[in-house]
Amino acid sequence: MLPLDDGLFSDRKGAPCTKPKERIEAFFLDGRYTERATEKIIELKTPTLDRIKTSPPPPRQIIPMQRSDFLKSRPKQHISVPWFLKWGPKCLPPKLLQDVVVGLTKGFPTKYRGGGDFLRDYSNQMKPEEEKKATEKAKEMVEKGWGAGPFPIPPFPNDKCPKQAIPTKSFTIPKHKWLDDGALRLIFHKSFPLGRSINSLTPRHDIKTYFPPGTFKYFCLALFISMVAEAGRGSYLSQFDAADAYKQLQVRDEDMNQQIFVADGQLWADFCASASGRYTGTTFTAHLAMRTALAAVVPLLRVYVDNYINITPVQGPKTEQIAKGETERIMKELIESKLKFHQFQGPHKN
Repeated sequence: MLPLDDGLFSDRKGAPCTKPKERIEAFFLDGRYTERATEKIIELKTPTLDRIKTSPPPPRQIIPMQRSDFLKSRPKQHISVPWFLKWGPKCLPPKLLQDVVVGLTKGFPTKYRGGGDFLRDYSNQMKPEEEKKATEKAKEMVEKGWGAGPFPIPPFPNDKCPKQAIPTKSFTIPKHKWLDDGALRLIFHKSFPLGRSINSLTPRHDIKTYFPPGTFKYFCLALFISMVAEAGRGSYLSQFDAADAYKQLQVRDEDMNQQIFVADGQLWADFCASASGRYTGTTFTAHLAMRTALAAVVPLLRVYVDNYINITPVQGPKTEQIAKGETERIMKELIESKLKFHQFQGPHKN
C-alpha cells in the first residue's frame, strides 16, 4: 500500500492535485510471492536397509590390475587392408589411407585426451523395461562377437589398457524411426556428464580434415536431390547398406576402458565403435574412405552414414546397360573389400 499525498498525483489534464484532504491508495500485485519456496513440501527419502548394509565406494576408487584374456575373444578385423592398399593410393590423401590401414590393423583410436587414474562410474539406473532390453542387447553383443561380459567388476586396468574404466550412462531409443515394432537401440551417453564426459575431452575429427579446405563436401539430402535432378528422368539408382556399420570397426585395446557399460547390474565391454562417441568421426572415416575408393570405379557413388547410393545419369539407349555394369562392378569390389552389406537394390529406373 503506497499513500500518494498532495503533489504526487495529477489529474487527467496533467495538473497537480491541490486537494490536501483527498488521499489515494494504490495496490500492486507482486507475483514473485505467489509460490514461496517454504510452501512446497520437502520430501526426504530414507535409504533402504539393503543400501545401508552396503558401504559406498570411495569417491576415487582404484581397481587393481585385471586379466586381459577377454580381449583375445574379439574377432579379427574382416575389412580387407589389401583392398585399401589397392585403391587408396589412387584416390585417398596419404594421411587418410595411413590412418585407415592402421585402424583396420590395430583398431581405431578414440583420441581421448583425458586420463584414467581412478574409476569414474557414470552409469545409471534404468527403468525395468529399459533394463530388460539393455540386458538383451548386451547378451546379443557377446553372442555376435561385438563385445565381452558380464564382469562383476570393471575389467580394467590390465596389461593391454592400464587405465581405470569409465562406465557410461546408457538408455534405449526406438530402433526404427517409422516402424513401431518394439525394437530398441541401446545408446551409450558418452556426453554425460557435461564437461567431464568422454566426449568433452575428445576432439572432433572426421574425414573432411584430411582434404584441402573447400575440396570435400558432405553428402546430404539436398545434394542428393540436385544430383538426381541433374541425372535426368530415365536415370538409374542402386543402393545398399553397410550391415551394422559401426560394429565393423573396432576400438584399439589402449582405449577399451572407455567402452564399458552396465546392464542387469553387471559390466560389459563393447569392442566396437559407438554412434554416440565423438571419436566416431575418426573410426567412420573407414566407410567414407571406402566410398571414395569405390568412386574410382563408379564416379557418382555416394554414402550417407551407412547408406550407399549410386546414380547412373541418362546416356541414351545404353543407360540401363551402363547402370547394370556399374552395379556389377560395385558388387565385385564390395565382395573383394569384405565389407558386410545387405539390402542391395537396383538398378531401378528413376
